[in-house]
Amino acid sequence: MAEVMENFPIPHGKRGVTKYAEWLDGQIWRINWREDMESKSIEGARGSLHSAANLLDLRVRTRADGDDHIIIQSYKEETRSDVDVKDT
Repeated sequence: MAEVMENFPIPHGKRGVTKYAEWLDGQIWRINWREDMESKSIEGARGSLHSAANLLDLRVRTRADGDDHIIIQSYKEETRSDVDVKDT
């Protein structure tokens, strides 16, 4: 029997991205990468965030905040508001 689904199924390659979807909502997040992610290094955590954003057609900016935290914000390429482009 046919049924209505709440969400469209995620392709196999994007399944790992779903855990990052909450953080990639455009808000500024401070993440404890040691506790919240399955990475072995801060560089690996940042790489995972960039890969997840790319799969969702987003960009993400990241900044280390001490040894245990990363501050992140995702955005669409054309909507990043802190970049001032001037004609030269």
